[in-house]
Amino acid sequence: MAEIPGFGTFTLDERLGWLVGDTRLEVPGLGVLGTVVVDDPEADLAEVAAVLRRLTGLPPEFRATLTPFLWAYYSDVAAEWRFSDPLSRPEDVWSQVEIGDELHVVRHGDDWYVDIESSCDWEPEHGLQVVLRDGDTLTKIGPYDGHPPPPRHGRGLPRRRARGRSVRAPGLVASAQTCGSTSAAMSRRWSRSPRSSICR
Repeated sequence: MAEIPGFGTFTLDERLGWLVGDTRLEVPGLGVLGTVVVDDPEADLAEVAAVLRRLTGLPPEFRATLTPFLWAYYSDVAAEWRFSDPLSRPEDVWSQVEIGDELHVVRHGDDWYVDIESSCDWEPEHGLQVVLRDGDTLTKIGPYDGHPPPPRHGRGLPRRRARGRSVRAPGLVASAQTCGSTSAAMSRRWSRSPRSSICR
């Protein structure tokens, strides 16, 4: 058993080898009340606390920065499966999204990530994965493919494959603020692949 001041007591789940928090954590930036799971029982709890402070400090308007990436994911699947009655507005994707309530705190190399397995109506099999580096930098939105997060990709605007050629992903060429930390640093690495949206 371990305590993270301000975030409650964490107990070892011996079956899974995770630390599980006993307090539901409110994350206004994602509109979710979730349970924190730390995947390494020997993790530096001061570092975990710093990640959780950044996560819970996200303002409610942060949620809107996810919309273009959810829309791109939805649009890829809708085009592939030729939905008969597709959504027409990006903001409508939220009616088909449920952000998960289990917040996995994972260390990968020198970085910490909050990995949230979520769901979306347009892709029930592969679901939806939302990953935040250091708790406040959007790193991935796309189908769930486990964690740790994918390796870093090259610089450039989001791109995707379409009919054998690379094209700019529609709706994802907004400012760097669209996918990034709430801090002043605005330069980001981006990558885009079919049915997923990744920015670094």
